[in-house]
Amino acid sequence: MRNQKNALLSAFNKAEVVPLAIALIQRGYVLYATEGTAKYLRQKHGLAVTNIATHIGKPLLKHRVVTLSRRLHARLRSTPEDLPELNSPELSGMPHIDLVYVELTPLTYREDMTASEKRRAWLSVDVGGRALLSSAANGERVVICSPFTLRLVMKRLPKKTENESHFKIWLAIEAEDEVAQYSRKVANFYRRFADE
Repeated sequence: MRNQKNALLSAFNKAEVVPLAIALIQRGYVLYATEGTAKYLRQKHGLAVTNIATHIGKPLLKHRVVTLSRRLHARLRSTPEDLPELNSPELSGMPHIDLVYVELTPLTYREDMTASEKRRAWLSVDVGGRALLSSAANGERVVICSPFTLRLVMKRLPKKTENESHFKIWLAIEAEDEVAQYSRKVANFYRRFADE
């Protein structure tokens, strides 16, 4: 039976994830994070964090494609029944992820933005974060997508609790709600460009 637990962290506001990162390390988790989050936690707080890029490859398209990796999403959605495939050459070495924290990149639009600023805003729409949340939810991982779910998970970390599967389902609902709300905001965001 696998005893080592691993967490994947991807934060827009890096400071907000620090208490969780410290709590996870204290409880024996190995931390993985996206490049910016890993760098912040290592350099600013001296925490042991591995850049997930070591397992899925470097970011592409000026960091617009960071976590959209078949290896990562296969791990997130995997079940015990998938063990033979997880040991295949394509997936071997990819750590199992037990907990996922994602803070989606906020959308920014102002009427007085220049054309180049609007283009940057368009390209900054968070695609990978939404995919991470959905895969983690579907894979029945502990998934944190908001300050509210963060507080709940932090409360439960110190102890082994009953109804763990029920809690994960509830977190999955919260994660998909967050994805749906963000996607609706993206649609309205795109509509602003269509109305210009």
